[in-house]
Amino acid sequence: LDLHFFDAKRGLVVGAYGLAFETQDGGQSWTSWTHRLPNPKGSHLYSLRARGDTLLITGEQGLVLKSSDAGRQFQPLTLPYTGSFFTAELPGTNEIVVAGLRGNIWRSADGGANWSQVASPVPVSVTASTVLPNGQLLLANQAGGILQVSGANATPLKTPPLPPLNGLQPTVAGALVALSVQGAIALPPIATQP
Repeated sequence: LDLHFFDAKRGLVVGAYGLAFETQDGGQSWTSWTHRLPNPKGSHLYSLRARGDTLLITGEQGLVLKSSDAGRQFQPLTLPYTGSFFTAELPGTNEIVVAGLRGNIWRSADGGANWSQVASPVPVSVTASTVLPNGQLLLANQAGGILQVSGANATPLKTPPLPPLNGLQPTVAGALVALSVQGAIALPPIATQP
């Protein structure tokens, strides 16, 4: 399940069994977008990201859908891996990073035409991600680890022991909030590598 609001009125939500809905009135009413998504198996949808007019949706069984026209049409992207992707980011122009089951992390620098695998230090499912204000990409996993993605590698960052994580949110002050089944955990600013 994921939710994204473009402004105070327009938002999208995606979730189980391929369900997708849009609101244009701040959530008072919702319209199905399921018919817009090339998802014939009704695969679960786990993440939704937006950058300008580009929308990216990831889901189970290797599903990655991209729209370059603010969601009017979506195209499936083909990756070398067909496991579930629980999170995604659009960290730069034409750059896509998807991550998920068993620590699989994949990056494209050309809008999804070509993919390369990012080396992960542990085969633990990646469940959350964020891009910090300085542009650094962070991933969180089910082992409570936070990884920094740089080039073709994901490197563990030093943090206090954490429970399994399912969300990351940077704060205005430069700190990080990690979300878990045990609640929100405020972390001090994390030293990332340039």
